[in-house]
Amino acid sequence: MSKLEGENVALKARLDERDALDQRKGDVGAALKRLEDRPLGSDLEAKLTAYHKDHGAAAFKDYVDSMVQTFGALSHSDTAAVAFAAQANKTPGIALNYTEQGTDAVERAAQFAREHAELKMHGATRMSEDRYVAVNMQRAGFAADA
Repeated sequence: MSKLEGENVALKARLDERDALDQRKGDVGAALKRLEDRPLGSDLEAKLTAYHKDHGAAAFKDYVDSMVQTFGALSHSDTAAVAFAAQANKTPGIALNYTEQGTDAVERAAQFAREHAELKMHGATRMSEDRYVAVNMQRAGFAADA
């Protein structure tokens, strides 16, 4: 009898965790829609998810409301600003180590970072992203900025 009770408690805990995860995903998805076109960084989803997990749904709603009021959306008529914000979200962080060597170096490093992500996804490399980009950039004639 106590074994069944223990299994029920464990099952209930798993179901509660899954329900919390489902609610978190839904809340974060809705928040991302509300915060669309605002220059808040490429890691916004991860930050929102962590905040929701740490503080709960009620505090999360207040947090998102304050972000909506604080950060203005970029106007679609300002195409240069929109293009810049879109590019900033697509450029991997590791590529920014090559900014002083020009845009060609940054684009090349970003390409290598995307290659690494693809290789990693298919289990074709155990090398870290930093190392993969550095080795390939060195082969391409670029060195990491200090």
